[in-house]
Amino acid sequence: MSSRLCAALVCCLLALPAPVLAEPEAARGARFDDLRLASVPLPGTSDEAVVHPGQALEVFLSPSDFPDAVLRLVQDGDDAVFAVNLDETALRGEAVPARVRWPRIDGRSLVVTAPAETLPLEPQAEGARPTPEELTDQGTVLEWYLRPLEGESDTAELRAEVRAVRIATPAGRTLISWSEPEPAPPCGEPSLGQPRCRVPGTSRVSTSIAVHPSGRWVAVAGGDLRPRIDLWRGSPPRLVRRLTFPPWSGLPAGAQFTADGQTLVVADAAGTLHCLEAETGGGHRLVGRQARAFVLIEDGATIAAADAEGGLTIWRMRDGTIEARIGRLAHGTAPLLAASADGRRIAALSTEDGQASLIVWEPEQERAAGQVAGVEAGFIDLALDAEGEHVLATHDRLGLLRYRVGGEARLAPWGGSDGLRCRGRLALSFDRSLLACATPDPGVAVFDAIEGRLVRTLTTGSDESVGALAFTPDGARLLATAGGELLEWSLAAPAGGSPR
Repeated sequence: MSSRLCAALVCCLLALPAPVLAEPEAARGARFDDLRLASVPLPGTSDEAVVHPGQALEVFLSPSDFPDAVLRLVQDGDDAVFAVNLDETALRGEAVPARVRWPRIDGRSLVVTAPAETLPLEPQAEGARPTPEELTDQGTVLEWYLRPLEGESDTAELRAEVRAVRIATPAGRTLISWSEPEPAPPCGEPSLGQPRCRVPGTSRVSTSIAVHPSGRWVAVAGGDLRPRIDLWRGSPPRLVRRLTFPPWSGLPAGAQFTADGQTLVVADAAGTLHCLEAETGGGHRLVGRQARAFVLIEDGATIAAADAEGGLTIWRMRDGTIEARIGRLAHGTAPLLAASADGRRIAALSTEDGQASLIVWEPEQERAAGQVAGVEAGFIDLALDAEGEHVLATHDRLGLLRYRVGGEARLAPWGGSDGLRCRGRLALSFDRSLLACATPDPGVAVFDAIEGRLVRTLTTGSDESVGALAFTPDGARLLATAGGELLEWSLAAPAGGSPR
């Protein structure tokens, strides 16, 4: 090139959120005018092409907080990261991701992938062709817009993928650029058993899905590098708010809306119960602590929580006081809780020393209505039918199991050979007539919750397994997380009569 370009790097990031703080929706699309990012210069110089950015780059690579970020790289010499064809008849450029010396962050490598070895840079509009002088001006910068990828927080690498590239003037005017193709519409007419909608943006690690009684809101609990609750609205779902927790707090234990739709209850990994206004995310209150699992009862007036010492505590929602402490569960890890539709019974399952124990409590009488002990460990999820007469559970080897409360003290196989495929999370419809379970296909099996008869088989349409599951209040749709996407299936029968 005719002029040597000085080395510099500018990282763009959003301000860090406070714990459990509502955040605006992230910018969408790869169009540069839509990327609402604040530019923060970083100190330092280097003979290398990239100046070490320190903590700032690590911050914006947290996928759950900063799904879009931009690196401005300006390199000189023959090993430039972009090349410009100065032919006046076809002014184009090429960005070469493999030539970028991406920095190490706190000893971890930044690995950036791209859809091609070279990315074609072209003018945005025919009438706005840049000149060779503009492209080689000392202040001209090459900007890489990255989408950080979710990954385990303790791995040796940070990963991102190229979303867009542009060469811009010092004033910020785009000279030539490349953007990833616009994604396919998130919703459409699916093939049999395929999702109607698949919307990217959820964590690859999800602990639960909660649907607002109106069906308008969906809360997804999860996270990886950053624990959070994502609030989605409408159909197709649109991310509108994010409630974040400190990275060290661990995955949230779950989220659930109260029956009146006024409150969203969230348990963080430390066991603190957070109550927030469902519509705004405000009105933050703390109710109880040491909750390793929780479930709302009495239409959300009280919260039943399994604590770290094996007890079951009933908390009053209105003032955070204790209404009752009920018995003791088997000591152990990963308790599972479920409540009947009328709230009169609560099923609690815990594991210790390779054995699982199940107790069905009646909170008002503070007594056990049924119990199963000495079951092989490996339970994944738990559900209770409308009147609390049957406990349903999934096991990683035995599949779908059922226990009749007060009957023989055993969890028996249920749903036949189709039930044996249930090796994941469970969901009951609001009226408790349908039961959905994740299968390793990957997909979802939907059963008649009373008869145990398979009524639908759904697939994710990819190799990604299903995480959390939830029905909409009218039972017409089923929601799930899989591979960083929020999936939505239609359960309504089309004109032909067969369900999608």
